[in-house]
Amino acid sequence: MAGLSPVWLLDVDGVINASRPGWNAVPWKGYAYDRATEYKIRWAPQLIARIYELHRAGLVEIRWCSTWCAYADQLERLFASRRFAGRSTTTCVASPRRSRSSPRSGRSSPNGDR
Repeated sequence: MAGLSPVWLLDVDGVINASRPGWNAVPWKGYAYDRATEYKIRWAPQLIARIYELHRAGLVEIRWCSTWCAYADQLERLFASRRFAGRSTTTCVASPRRSRSSPRSGRSSPNGDR
């Protein structure tokens, strides 16, 4: 099995989307939409760049594994149009969407959080 890169199943919330992503810099912000609901996404551009570099070098194969999979195209646009394997739909691995209402707002997000 030599020559095969490990597959990273990459989640969004708590991994990339974090209120304080660290990396010694102010996080970048943008918005993703589920129907008419807007969700703030915060990320460290240095983290996205590093993940992309590892993928591009062939050291890892990145696949989205998140309840955000249906919105991977939006996330990739936010993250400076870096797509991990060409088309989002071919790089997404997830269970069926489970949307739960947020106890505070009554609104739901693709991951069930707000």
